[in-house]
Amino acid sequence: MTFIDQLRESTNSKHAAYLAFISGRQREGYNFYAFVEDQDDVEFYQHALPNDLDIYYLTCGGKSEIFSIHKKISSDGLLGECLFFCDRDTEQMPFKFEHEIFRTKYYSWESYCLIDDILELVACRKINPMLSNNEYKKFSDSWQNTKEQFCALMAEQIAIIVLEQSIHARIGASNWIPIIDARNVDGVIFPSDRAKNNLAEIRENLVSEGVDFALLDYIANQHTSSDKFPIWRGKTAFQILKKFTKDFIKDIGRIALIDFNSPISFIKAAPSTSHHFEDIRDYVKRRKTAL
Repeated sequence: MTFIDQLRESTNSKHAAYLAFISGRQREGYNFYAFVEDQDDVEFYQHALPNDLDIYYLTCGGKSEIFSIHKKISSDGLLGECLFFCDRDTEQMPFKFEHEIFRTKYYSWESYCLIDDILELVACRKINPMLSNNEYKKFSDSWQNTKEQFCALMAEQIAIIVLEQSIHARIGASNWIPIIDARNVDGVIFPSDRAKNNLAEIRENLVSEGVDFALLDYIANQHTSSDKFPIWRGKTAFQILKKFTKDFIKDIGRIALIDFNSPISFIKAAPSTSHHFEDIRDYVKRRKTAL
């Protein structure tokens, strides 16, 4: 274990990450030091970026910490040695440091596993024996139908999160579990009344904080479509995908060749050269050019 490894593992915080960078740049000499939110992010970006870039990843403990470290390193005049990666979350507008801090194209990196052709690669290559044409059509149609069943609920969760953040409240929308008591009907997953009621209770808690129902409904309506799936909350949406995929494989008596409990396993079905990661590669190229 290197000196920088020891510093990084001392604690998962921006202070440890910053100290590891300052000390490591003098001892280890990597081309780039990449700051990410959490340890799970590291495996995603390692897959999406070429191995020859010589990047060392440092976890900071959250998105706000990424911005805080960026500000500090900028004041130190050391931005040229660093990369910064964070989730987009509900943010859609450009921001001041767009060229210096990468935000995921969708809600979070977990959202990439929800892209249709990545999921197609999983269905065609990661299930043994291989699906027949009819079985794949069943898989695709049932997944589309499953998304439709959860559209309104997922859109409402996003609306609650947006408004929760706007009033600096902690309503717990991110902790909502969509698949609690979910039903499987001929391969299609349906949300339970319990899941709906739990989200309705979270909604009521938000309204009790003074948020207007009309505003909540307006924001939700902007996201109520199955083609909006990648911009819904990634970790929540993955719960639905995991339930659907595991049930499907069990129903047809197949064997999974990957761990369907992990979103990175889905994403790794797509090669690192996939065009879906092009925005990440472009960001690093811009940073290299800026040196």
